[in-house]
Amino acid sequence: MIKIVWISDPHFQRAGRIEGLDPRMRLETALEYANAHYADADMLVISGDLAGHDPEDYAALQKVLYESKISVFPMMGIHDERAYLRDHLPLPKTTMPDFIQYAIETSVETVICLDMHKVGSHAGELCPTRLALLDETLGNTPN
Repeated sequence: MIKIVWISDPHFQRAGRIEGLDPRMRLETALEYANAHYADADMLVISGDLAGHDPEDYAALQKVLYESKISVFPMMGIHDERAYLRDHLPLPKTTMPDFIQYAIETSVETVICLDMHKVGSHAGELCPTRLALLDETLGNTPN
């Protein structure tokens, strides 16, 4: 069995509030809790929407995630920017070159992080290239 801590949709900003909420404080609190109670977890997946459209927000997010005692795996959201995510956040070496999509192999499971971002849209998509990697990964997955 593996233990995964999963955080989703932080909409992180280095400054300001979203609908009256402080995304920095909320993420920092979640990470503090995870570090205090689940430091033995195998991974922390943080799924998008991570930060949005400002590269400085991704740089600030990188500093917050650096405090995690658990290995962090960011997952692309439909509102994220691929280039900023690549520039600032830790990604496995197996990440696709065109998309932020990868598989994490563990001793008992395979976790597949899909990139469904569609430029210029709030809808997601899985194009033939991304689906081919998914098919290949599922076909080669023993777990």
